[in-house]
Amino acid sequence: MDISFAEDTIYHVYSYNGKDFRMFTQPSEHSLYFEEFRFTLQRPRGNPDETAYFIYSEASSGESFVTSKLDHSNYSRFPIDVVVLNNERVGRNSRRVYLIDRSNYGPMISLYDHGNVICCKGKQTFSFIANNVTEGKKTLL
Repeated sequence: MDISFAEDTIYHVYSYNGKDFRMFTQPSEHSLYFEEFRFTLQRPRGNPDETAYFIYSEASSGESFVTSKLDHSNYSRFPIDVVVLNNERVGRNSRRVYLIDRSNYGPMISLYDHGNVICCKGKQTFSFIANNVTEGKKTLL
């Protein structure tokens, strides 16, 4: 069995008026959400030097879209995938994705660093490089 093979997974990031962010592995059919962007990440290859991260479709205060630890005690929150993240650009459409904790509106996932934006009271909590990044259309689905 060859464990060095890894496939890419496409993630679609949506928001409801820029406040309620969600991430899916399929395009959303919910008509109230705007597609912010989409990107790909690699699944683990089985290399002992890799750190696996769990991807969640939703985040709330105190929780993140991405974490390296699986919470076995939380039966209501399940990851949608397991991936390997990196901090190196590998490809022409690679971009940094920012996870931002906003005290007024809840967690946000963005292609832009909102560290200097005062209105949202946002604090960057994590970032990683994603591949094949495409910004979404600002129209209803």
